[in-house]
Amino acid sequence: MSTPLTFKGIAHPPPRTPRDHPSDLSAGEVLSTQLGGLPIHVEHETASRPVGNCLASWAGTRGELRVMGEITDPQIAQQVKDGTLRGLSLGTDCIQDMEGAVLSRSQKELSVCDEGRRSGTWITDINNRQVHEVAAFSNKPYGVSHDTFNETKRLAEDRGAENANLKAKLELYERRDRDQLRSFQPAMEEMMKELHDEAPADARSHFVSMLDWTRTASDRPNIDTQMQLGTVVHACASKLKRVRDDAHVSSATSDQLAASAKENESLKADNVGKERRIDELSTSLKEITANHEKLQMQLEKAGMLKSSEKFDFSKASAREVDAPAGVDVKTENASKGAIGVISDFNPSDALCAFITHHSTHSNARFMPSASNHSILGSNNTDAGLSAAIRPM
Repeated sequence: MSTPLTFKGIAHPPPRTPRDHPSDLSAGEVLSTQLGGLPIHVEHETASRPVGNCLASWAGTRGELRVMGEITDPQIAQQVKDGTLRGLSLGTDCIQDMEGAVLSRSQKELSVCDEGRRSGTWITDINNRQVHEVAAFSNKPYGVSHDTFNETKRLAEDRGAENANLKAKLELYERRDRDQLRSFQPAMEEMMKELHDEAPADARSHFVSMLDWTRTASDRPNIDTQMQLGTVVHACASKLKRVRDDAHVSSATSDQLAASAKENESLKADNVGKERRIDELSTSLKEITANHEKLQMQLEKAGMLKSSEKFDFSKASAREVDAPAGVDVKTENASKGAIGVISDFNPSDALCAFITHHSTHSNARFMPSASNHSILGSNNTDAGLSAAIRPM
C-alpha cells in the first residue's frame, strides 16, 4: 500500500462583505468551522468513493480558512503532484427559506479540482513542501480592512468566552455524573460479585470484565455512555436488594407472629387453669360457708351462741370484717375454741350423756358385759362410763 499524499491549502479565502454567494462564510463562521474528518472527493463527485479525508482546519493569519488533508488514491495523488488538480472547493450545504435567506450553512465535503470558484483556494503545500504562493501587497483581494479585523477579533473573543463557558458547564455535568457513578459503585460491584459466583464456569469471564467495569466506570471516558449503563445496573441492584429486604422483613414478621400466637395460647391455657382453680376455690368456699352455717346453728341450738354474735356467712363483708366487739378471739390454739363462752364446754360430759342415755330397745347404750373384764366392767361394780374408762 502506497503512502498517502499529505497537503495543506486554503479552503476559503478571507471573508468579504457583502457575500459574493450565499454559501460564502463570514469571519465568525470561518473561526467556528471544523473540517477534520470530512471526506475528499474530485470535482464534488460525491456519488464516487472518497479519494482522501481532511485531517484538520484552522483560521489563517489573514482570516482565511486553511486545511490539512491526505489523498489515499494513488492516481489522484499523482494528478495533485503534477499540478492537474491543485484547486480546492468546499461542498457547502445551504438551507434557505422561501425568501432566499440562508437558515444554516454546513460543510459536507472538500473537493480537489482544476480551479476553485472562490479566488485563492489552492493547495499550497504537498508533503511539507511549498508548491504555491500568493503575494499580496494591498488590502485587495486578500487584505482586510481595520473594521473587518476588529469585527473578526470581537467575534473570536466572544466565541472563545462562549467556548470556555460551555467547557466549564460540561466539566460540571461530567463531575456530577462521575460522582453519582462512584456512589453507585458499591451496589453494582456487590451484585456483579454475586452473579459471578452463581454463573456457570464457562461464563464467569464475562462477569469478571463487568466487575472490573463497576470499579472504573466513573473514571472512564465518554461519561454519557458510562452513566446510562451504570444507571441500568444500579437500578437492577437496588431492585434485588429491595426484594431481599422485603423477604427478610416478611420472615421476621412470620417469626414474630408465630411467637405471639404461641404466647397467646400459653396465656389462654394459663387463664383457663386460673378460672378452673377459681371455680374450685369458690365451690370449696361455698362448702366451708355451709358447714360454718350448720355449725353456727348447732351452737345456737345448744345455747352456746347468742343471736347477736351470729355471722352472716352468705355475705362476703361478714366473712371479711373483724370479729364483733366483745367476742374474745383466741388464735394461739384454734383446737381449743375461739369464742370465750365455748371454752367452758367439756365434750366428755356430752359424750357420757349420749352413751348412758336410755335407747328405745335397751336400758342404756353402754352396758356392762356378762364377764368380769376389768375394762368393760362387771355386774358387781358400777356400770357407768366413768367406771369403764377409769382403768385407762
